[in-house]
Amino acid sequence: MASTLILLDNSNPAILFPGTTWEKIEGRFIMGTSGSETPGLTGGSGTVTLNLNNIPSHNHSISVSISAGGNHRHQVDNHIHSQPSHAHTIPMSTPGYFSSFNWNSVYTGVIRSGNGDTSRGGLAAGGENTGGAAPFTNYSGDHGHGVSASVGNSGGGAAFSILPPHIKANIWKRLT
Repeated sequence: MASTLILLDNSNPAILFPGTTWEKIEGRFIMGTSGSETPGLTGGSGTVTLNLNNIPSHNHSISVSISAGGNHRHQVDNHIHSQPSHAHTIPMSTPGYFSSFNWNSVYTGVIRSGNGDTSRGGLAAGGENTGGAAPFTNYSGDHGHGVSASVGNSGGGAAFSILPPHIKANIWKRLT
């Protein structure tokens, strides 16, 4: 049957107890078994690295403020609205429309469509512009603008010791 000896000096139990052999246990704590656990099994680690599932649920707060924009207005750069030259046509086959109108004094072109219908060109239109325009909104007074922000990652993920307070000793397991 194996037994264990704990020494606080560097004595070798094989010399203290002639005719016996011992194995030195290194880097291990002694932990009492629980229930039907098998004595002599090893396990555990001296350090641990936490991951996201190991840390408590939490949040990071952020505070953002933007100074007031002052009394100002928003303006669009000067630009021109224009309409290209074009003409409107009226089908001559429409009965009674403009029968007394002197088309020749306005436009003399006759346009025939593929189906034999005759249309007469109308007055020329377009080609003018509105001149320059630089519209702006009304003054809006002091106000702020919305903002979105995010919080960066923190932490380095380094492993840390989980050793409880302890005293160093030589632990020997008797083999024979």
